[in-house]
Amino acid sequence: MRLGRLIGFAFAVIFMLTGLLFLWASTSPQNTNTTTTVLTGLFFTGIGIAILVLTLKFLPTVKIEKTVVQKIDLAGDTELEQMKCKSCGAPLPSEAIKVAGDGSVVISCPYCSASYQITEQPKW
Repeated sequence: MRLGRLIGFAFAVIFMLTGLLFLWASTSPQNTNTTTTVLTGLFFTGIGIAILVLTLKFLPTVKIEKTVVQKIDLAGDTELEQMKCKSCGAPLPSEAIKVAGDGSVVISCPYCSASYQITEQPKW
């Protein structure tokens, strides 16, 4: 959270609590000037709400981008083979391989639209 946003929230809370305190004080039987106390409470509460709205509107949150790097550990000597679709037998380009949100590797055939998950055999 940025410092300006934090300061805006702090001022908004202070003004709203002060306004609510004045509104609460206006209900006291010892208060002789109820109208002024209510107007002051509404004024402070309104300023607090206005500060909150301005803080949310003009100071947006900072977006944090994450980059995931996936490394593949190959066991021993490997030979590259052309991958073929299990459904239609068509050759699969490297663009057909995608990493799903849960980290699994999914491949989709561009010809027959078949989709399946690639599983890795144990290294032992």
